[in-house]
Amino acid sequence: MKVPDQDDLAWDLLDVVRTGIDATTMHRVSITLVNRDYPTVLELLLTAAVESGAAMTIDVRTRLDEWARFYPVHPEAERLHELIAMVRGHHGAAVHAQ
Repeated sequence: MKVPDQDDLAWDLLDVVRTGIDATTMHRVSITLVNRDYPTVLELLLTAAVESGAAMTIDVRTRLDEWARFYPVHPEAERLHELIAMVRGHHGAAVHAQ
């Protein structure tokens, strides 16, 4: 199993939450993306998704689950898994990609 494309995943998740984040968060996300700190940027975006109740496609959620499996020893791994579970539970039925 190979690592999912983190850059594409981050951008796709940003598209999900873009309208629900403030300028400060957008700035942090942008800087973090440029530095390719994917665990941090995905944590920021997942937090925004949970807080805003943004609808997320099954594809994005599946890719998030696959991505999180590659960070089991990362200091934020538990938090990332919790956020993914919150997004899954918060949204109930997933939105199918068009």
